[in-house]
Amino acid sequence: MTGEKKCRNTGKMLAAVCCLVLAFVMSACVGGNGKDGPRQVPYYIGAVLRSESDDLSKRYKKALDEAFAALETETARFEVDYLYSEEDQLQQEHAVNSFIAQGVDAVFVFPVSAESAPMVHDLILDSGGTYCVLAGVRPEPDALDEKYVFCFYDGSDISSEIRKTVEKLTEVLLPVPEEETE
Repeated sequence: MTGEKKCRNTGKMLAAVCCLVLAFVMSACVGGNGKDGPRQVPYYIGAVLRSESDDLSKRYKKALDEAFAALETETARFEVDYLYSEEDQLQQEHAVNSFIAQGVDAVFVFPVSAESAPMVHDLILDSGGTYCVLAGVRPEPDALDEKYVFCFYDGSDISSEIRKTVEKLTEVLLPVPEEETE
């Protein structure tokens, strides 16, 4: 009979532990106050630079990382991925197509040359919704489209140029917050 009693006590103890674990898990899911905090939306950015070993590309990469990090909020974060064209127009086209296929929100392109900008323009417009920033060159006006392809080259230093283009891009990407009504 004592073995039977031990078994019942062990069963009761196990049931109590399971209830405590369940209560803990449920309280963690609910969050206590019933209101969810803001949800952080990820934005995926591709960047096609000229070469990993190119000093100018390194400076653009650093400036992009800093500019996007500065704009992260509790509701938006940015993940930037880099590909390099090795100053080859065909590789640049492949890299842009790769980012479009991945469904990135925007692509920064440091074009191989000003003449390659129209090709990037056409790829972006055919993508149906990916935005593009042409950096480091002043392309022909027909290579720009205010809705999807733009450039903010002002001849200033790289950090300033990138910061301005990232701010302009985030104006397009980030939704305007709706006013809360109670």
